[in-house]
Amino acid sequence: MKIALVDLGSFVLPYDFHFVKGLVRNNHQVTLFCSATIYNNEFLNALLSDTSVECRIYDVSSSTSSPLRSMLSYCCALREIYRRQGEFDSIIFQFPKVWPAEIPVLFSIRNKLDFLIHNPVPHGHVPITHRPTKHVAALAKRLIFASDFSKRDFTRRYGDDFERKSICLPHGALAPSPNLDPFKYGTCTYFDAIIYWSNVKPYKGVELLLPLAEGRTNEGLTIEIHGKWDRSLRNLKSKFLAANVVVEDRYLTQDALERLLSRSAL
Repeated sequence: MKIALVDLGSFVLPYDFHFVKGLVRNNHQVTLFCSATIYNNEFLNALLSDTSVECRIYDVSSSTSSPLRSMLSYCCALREIYRRQGEFDSIIFQFPKVWPAEIPVLFSIRNKLDFLIHNPVPHGHVPITHRPTKHVAALAKRLIFASDFSKRDFTRRYGDDFERKSICLPHGALAPSPNLDPFKYGTCTYFDAIIYWSNVKPYKGVELLLPLAEGRTNEGLTIEIHGKWDRSLRNLKSKFLAANVVVEDRYLTQDALERLLSRSAL
């Protein structure tokens, strides 16, 4: 089969990398539509060096583009997908981004459209349903879920009618970089730090560590937050710094991430 995998914000490049590799191992030809980005570039570079994978890269990510450039690039990518739809047996679409611009394209490719769903609603979306997500799911020929939990949660929110065209492709533990195996964690009898690692966004719940940081006794236990902070959380970041929390406000390099994951920490 010839498959197009679409992640135009490059939100989950590590997942895309392993998914593409799995498809190639099963003798599928894959074209990845993605965005340039300033993080997780090692995964994109690894795919670019793989001659069995075609990468179509656009400047959509907010980490590399202005809002206007991002919108124009997104529309150009959608146009290419529309024009090349005849080449693919399946077009796997993720993360609806610009609802008005997407509808004509998604409608035209509906007979080949597989909707890969990571979350039933966008992060930070308060209502239990999200209208664009529901409409894309209704258009799609098949719904693909990365975990059984996300599949059950989607059905609970949107109704049993979607169950008949839903499948689950669980991915398990994924390696943190292209040249590593998944980290195997054993039982830790001692740890000297509590570590949060990820982009720091309003919906991630990092604020739950603040009472612990402000109220803990001095027992040699440090609290650390590693990852790029959202600009809207400047005040929260200041509170963590005032509580002597180690804050590393940046995208971690591959070497830094490997060192972090090898530590005896919680």
